[in-house]
Amino acid sequence: MDIGSVGDWGEGHSWASSRRVLSFAVRKAHIDLHLKYFKRSQLMISDDYVHALEDHAERETLHRYILENGISYRDDSILVNGNFSGSGKTFTVRSPDTFAAAYPLRPTVLELEHYGKVKSLGNWDASPDSAAFKSAGGRSGADHLRGALGLLGATYIGYHGDAREWLDDNPELTKELLNRCGYWLFPMSLDLPSTMVAGSTAPLRLTIENRGVAPPYHPYELRLKIARVDTSREIPIGKADRSWLPGKPIHVQSQLILPKDLKPDRHAVSIGLFEGTRPVELALKSSIRDSTGFYQITEIAVEAGK
Repeated sequence: MDIGSVGDWGEGHSWASSRRVLSFAVRKAHIDLHLKYFKRSQLMISDDYVHALEDHAERETLHRYILENGISYRDDSILVNGNFSGSGKTFTVRSPDTFAAAYPLRPTVLELEHYGKVKSLGNWDASPDSAAFKSAGGRSGADHLRGALGLLGATYIGYHGDAREWLDDNPELTKELLNRCGYWLFPMSLDLPSTMVAGSTAPLRLTIENRGVAPPYHPYELRLKIARVDTSREIPIGKADRSWLPGKPIHVQSQLILPKDLKPDRHAVSIGLFEGTRPVELALKSSIRDSTGFYQITEIAVEAGK
């Protein structure tokens, strides 16, 4: 739910209409109205709503109030022509620090300027006379979207325009951005003994890379499944959370305790990420994914316990 009840396009400024000054008190009052009546919805607000305040102390106070009350940010201005002059080096993102404070806590939103307008001004292809070419060293519109996505840590992407035109022009870019927005989890390695005794305990270490731009905000459960033809056992081994940020390896360490009644045999070992019974897709081949959402990645030999 967007807090968009005041200002031009709901962005908290009025430069395109009345040019009236909207005070800190007015801005806070509109935020408080949304907090009062929308208690379950994730509230979002344009970064313009804060940065339209001229007083820097008031701007910082409002920013802190927004974050402390569980609200997150959207940027409606990616590839807006007027933003190239001041924010060309940051992919037309005017307030990257605002989003750097928000996205580790909750999802953020990226929105593209009207796609037809971006093309007509030459900014999508970075034509020699365009603002994109002059201010950003010839970066294309797609390059700006990629860079802005990373700076904003965005989970959601929106655009203005005809979906058919966008998809006809950008089929591969659409797939790329859909993969990178939010989290994109790549299991890289699983360390555990190749042979174990039923009822025994052994250290387990799973390494994952997040190649998206944001963490998973929901505490998904990471599970390991040990299975043979007639039986299978699921064992919780950890939880995904907001500490699973992009840019550094994620190490999940646990003690794997094998059930005592496992039959001696070779057992398939699979991993999966779940919200209750709903599986969350991992960046692994679909051919190794079973009908319940587990990915088989290795086998271990189980010996009989004493």
